[in-house]
Amino acid sequence: MRAIIAVLYRIVFVIGCFASVSSKAEDLGSAYYRGKQLTIIVGDTAGSAYVSYAQLVQRHLGKHLPGAPTINIKLMPGAGSLIAANYLSEVAPRDGTVIAALYRGAAVEPLLSGSDFAGNFASRKLIWLYSLNHEVSLALAWHKTGIKNASELRDRELIVPIGGVTGDASIFGTLLNTLAHTRFKMICCFQGTAAQDLAMERGEIDGRLNFSWDNLKRARSDWLRDQRITPLLQFSTSPHPELLNLPLATELIDRDEDRKIMEIVLSRQTMGRPYAAPEGTPAEIIEILRSGFEQMVRDAAFLADAEQSSLEINSPMHGRDIEVLLRSIYSTPPLMIERLITALKVGETRDSAP
Repeated sequence: MRAIIAVLYRIVFVIGCFASVSSKAEDLGSAYYRGKQLTIIVGDTAGSAYVSYAQLVQRHLGKHLPGAPTINIKLMPGAGSLIAANYLSEVAPRDGTVIAALYRGAAVEPLLSGSDFAGNFASRKLIWLYSLNHEVSLALAWHKTGIKNASELRDRELIVPIGGVTGDASIFGTLLNTLAHTRFKMICCFQGTAAQDLAMERGEIDGRLNFSWDNLKRARSDWLRDQRITPLLQFSTSPHPELLNLPLATELIDRDEDRKIMEIVLSRQTMGRPYAAPEGTPAEIIEILRSGFEQMVRDAAFLADAEQSSLEINSPMHGRDIEVLLRSIYSTPPLMIERLITALKVGETRDSAP
């Protein structure tokens, strides 16, 4: 009987905690953001998909927050958005007036880099608010290379750009070179997708890694229409409905244990366009922000704007689900993580060899 009473007390306590957070959020009512400005830090350059999504959020999120704040965007590119993540962690105010749109890879960079991690933040201590989609990105070749399918990547070198050694393109290419014996030659450091696209059109590089399928359709539809590019692989945990005949990157890897390593890295694609707040932001303000995102992604005007802007909103992820995903990734057995870090280091050594 005492055990049952103890359980009931715990249930009442938990319910009380949730009620307290909700009550405090409601107490802030329509007053909290009135007359305030909300800044979205974007860890990427102008013209990128991350910026386009942030501009979409800028147009719609305010009306779903109490007091309808004005929203502005500040670009803070560099180091695979780690500069923006460090700013959010170390400098940004903890009052809900600054949030950040970060590369999905920033969330697991501390794990992948191990003791070599150069950031000043712990990604699991950032407070994840929401993600707008499940991202599917591609490896592709420029038409002049003559490369037509993924199997050729083992026999032919493909020169591709990367923004930095910690970015998704670098990690994907390095792992495929190590685990699938592809021959991506990665050239660093291109700032922004526009510079990479121009370099490909000029013939300075042969293709792209980690090109968002959504962004490709929106920004470079002429490449698809005129068959100026050949999609080779998709980086995702599952194929995009529009790309069912295009192989997943994991299909190029022969060994089961190596495929599992790649799957760990690709699992973050499910949090394709994530937004975060700094640790220490009060729980009631986090609740307001998360609720605002949740209402926004259901808003017909937001969805119509996204469609008109050719920005895909699919499988959005609540911040609590992002936290569950990251706990799962960070609980990967140490031996598996060691193999992953080793594979990355082997690939980096190979790529830097003369």
